[in-house]
Amino acid sequence: MLFFVIGLPGRFAEWCESAATRLVQHEFGSAALIAADTFEEVTHTLLHSGGTAHGVVAARHPGGRIRRALAGSGRPFVVVRDDPWAALADLVAGRGLGLVAATRLVASSCASLGSFAAMPGALVLDARRDDPLTAADRIAAHLGLCSGGGELTGPGPGGDSGLGAASGAGAADPAVSAAWRDALAPDERALAEGALGPGLDDLAGNLGPIAWSPELFFVGDRPEPPATGGVDITGRARCLLRGPQIMLPPAIWSAAVTVEISPDAAEHGFVVEANAGGARAVIHPGRGGVFETSLTLALGDLPDRPIELLLSTQRPAFHGHLTLLRVALTPQPHPPATAAEPATVEAPPSAP
Repeated sequence: MLFFVIGLPGRFAEWCESAATRLVQHEFGSAALIAADTFEEVTHTLLHSGGTAHGVVAARHPGGRIRRALAGSGRPFVVVRDDPWAALADLVAGRGLGLVAATRLVASSCASLGSFAAMPGALVLDARRDDPLTAADRIAAHLGLCSGGGELTGPGPGGDSGLGAASGAGAADPAVSAAWRDALAPDERALAEGALGPGLDDLAGNLGPIAWSPELFFVGDRPEPPATGGVDITGRARCLLRGPQIMLPPAIWSAAVTVEISPDAAEHGFVVEANAGGARAVIHPGRGGVFETSLTLALGDLPDRPIELLLSTQRPAFHGHLTLLRVALTPQPHPPATAAEPATVEAPPSAP
């Protein structure tokens, strides 16, 4: 039997996952802690775990397939909330993860948690409100496990030392997180704030605008470098840019993609497409300058994987450059009345 704990990255989510695992161990004798966001990852881990029959799935940004499975089964699960800035500070300053990678992880987690927290089977815990051992009792009761928080202070079934008093498992000091945030360079803070977007509103499900900076995108099929400058389009028709690999909450999203195209690349067409919803747009610049095109991302449920936009050339090129300036996403109040045709941009360049 599998039990799900879905949490924003941080010490409290990790403690809740460990607590749930200990509780399942006391109930069934053994349990594996499985870090996974997709069914494929769960299956792979179980196949290599030596046949463990029970486990706790620790998920950071699970998608729609897992959400639908939990809703259909009616099984209870746990959602662990935290301050997104505290999570970001812990990943970057405490664990050495780069700001861009940490921003992707926290933004994706915020997008997932909002949907899961609103489900009937969710027990929602918050690092800023819940005491760890009290939370353990609530986890046990919600998951239908006989043991409670008191079991976590003694030795486990294999003689391990237990989780003790859960020191350090609660909320991070807000002053420390604020000091770290305020010490960021303006462009770093803008990158994080833009990508987190609605996630900064306490995971309340209130959708607002999101901005993806070029740093969140990759050049072509390479993991490095980030797409922060002009990309040489010389060569065969290919993917020039892709990213940001971030989950989005369910909504009808209008994505405005702004690029700068050099005059010697103006004769080429550029395709912008998304890995969700079949959205596609074409830019035919005609001359150099700054251009904007829009995609409609119709997400009726959480996507199964993070969103990725791809910007590609349509035919071989001998010279020219393209620069991604920004991607701005705005939630729409209603779906379009009719299916939209692929957008084509042939207008004169707009002002930067």
